[in-house]
Amino acid sequence: MIPQWSTACLDWEERIAAGGSLLPIGPLFPGEAEAGLEVFRNLQIADAAGRPTFGEASRPWFFDLPTALFGAYDPESGRRLIREYMLLVSKKNGKSTLAPGIMLTALIRNWREQGEFYIIAPTKELADNSFGPAEAMVRADEDLSALIHTQSFSRVLTHRKTEATLRVIAADSQTATGKKTIGYLVEELHEFGARSDAGSMLREIKGGLAARPEGFGIYISTQSSKPPRGIFAETLAEFRDIRDGKVDVPHKLPLLYEFPKAMVEAKVYENSAFWYVTNPNLGLSVDETYLRDEQASARRKGKAELADFYAKSLNV
Repeated sequence: MIPQWSTACLDWEERIAAGGSLLPIGPLFPGEAEAGLEVFRNLQIADAAGRPTFGEASRPWFFDLPTALFGAYDPESGRRLIREYMLLVSKKNGKSTLAPGIMLTALIRNWREQGEFYIIAPTKELADNSFGPAEAMVRADEDLSALIHTQSFSRVLTHRKTEATLRVIAADSQTATGKKTIGYLVEELHEFGARSDAGSMLREIKGGLAARPEGFGIYISTQSSKPPRGIFAETLAEFRDIRDGKVDVPHKLPLLYEFPKAMVEAKVYENSAFWYVTNPNLGLSVDETYLRDEQASARRKGKAELADFYAKSLNV
């Protein structure tokens, strides 16, 4: 029997200031977590020098989301006990490889025949950016190439044995029925905030989860340069409340890399010494010198550019 658990992280401010993990709990099913991580860790990062695997090139925080996701699956009941996740992290922290890596792992680990997994991006350009790394991970590994069929033009990966698919959808030009959805990941949720149809679109893609208890949904985003609105504002507010213990929703888990309120009020984000707070990959995929140059350039251009820099690069 699984004990009661909470996905609140009441000490998140101390954790994030210390550069610690924001994962509020360990995996509910450690064996399932390890099985998923075994696949995830061995995926190759094709656009990195030497093609290292995630296991070789990633920092510990990078494994928090896949640990929680795959570790929430109960193999006895076939039910995933934590079904929705939100990762808010500054740009250039590896989202473009983390997202396809998680969804490719889910496709490989999936047992349901003809199931459907989706990555939903706001634009065709971002959809291409998500599909490219996933396809490259497959082609870099002979065993995966034999197991997964890739279709670049339609941005589809198909598991040859289960006939399950991972489709990368551009929301501005494509739709998905969601009838057989097992898992979906929404890229850059903040860009959906201005869309009046975003709520209905996501409800459609989530439709298949009603018949698939192992299903899940993941929202990944940077902060919006304008005040959050629409579905982004609603989702972010809910996951913040869950993190802060204001509501108890154990089937949803937040991982929000943002400055605590006191640090925002003190404007410490203007000081590069604190940029690690929302950039867990600072010094790896995020170059501090580049960020300082961008900050200086934004200051010269004016308040709007500076606000955009702080939003995208520091989640302010």
